[in-house]
Amino acid sequence: MHLTRALTLSVLGYVVIFAAGFFSSSLLGGNITSVAEIPDSFYYLQIALSVVVAALFAYWYFRSPRVKRTFLGGIAFGIVGVLVGAVLDVLIFLPPYLQGMPLGEILAFYLNPLFSLAIALYIFTAGIVGGLLEKRTHAS
Repeated sequence: MHLTRALTLSVLGYVVIFAAGFFSSSLLGGNITSVAEIPDSFYYLQIALSVVVAALFAYWYFRSPRVKRTFLGGIAFGIVGVLVGAVLDVLIFLPPYLQGMPLGEILAFYLNPLFSLAIALYIFTAGIVGGLLEKRTHAS
């Protein structure tokens, strides 16, 4: 695994998902000021965004000749992406929590089963990209 490349692309992927989620929730009329009131349609959109971003950024990650293209390499890249996202989320949501936002309000988003599905699909999609590129490399 090329950790620097994985970390850099994971941060970029996070920014894309965060920005797209923010703008699309506005288009859907969702109230993202209250995490507990986020509609399921927002989670469905996040799932779709997670799959697309995971595929695109995993493909970009594997474009480097220094990165071995494998299913497990993709899974590892996906896990790095999720961990980077978790760290960035803590950095984003720590100030509101320290200013009195209830922890339950913040955790409501993360405890939704659809959020867990988005995480799992992100990791699995990155793995599939690595596996497909591995097969394509061997077929050449």
